[in-house]
Amino acid sequence: MMEDYGWAAYWSNGKPRPFILVHTASSTRKEVCIKVGAMWKSPGDTDMQGWKKAYRAGCRTTRIVVRPFGGTP
Repeated sequence: MMEDYGWAAYWSNGKPRPFILVHTASSTRKEVCIKVGAMWKSPGDTDMQGWKKAYRAGCRTTRIVVRPFGGTP
């Protein structure tokens, strides 16, 4: 079976439990931080400043396994 590893953001304080933000999946942690930071930044901020705001609000990164749709472990 073909599988790969990547990174994604998740909300550590999500309700009812932590949840992964699937649209943030990337091959590197830095790419995830930039994607999330771009959504959280204020005008004039950098993407990494936006990431710091998201982090303070409870956003974290985690390693993920990427498999073809319908793949089994």
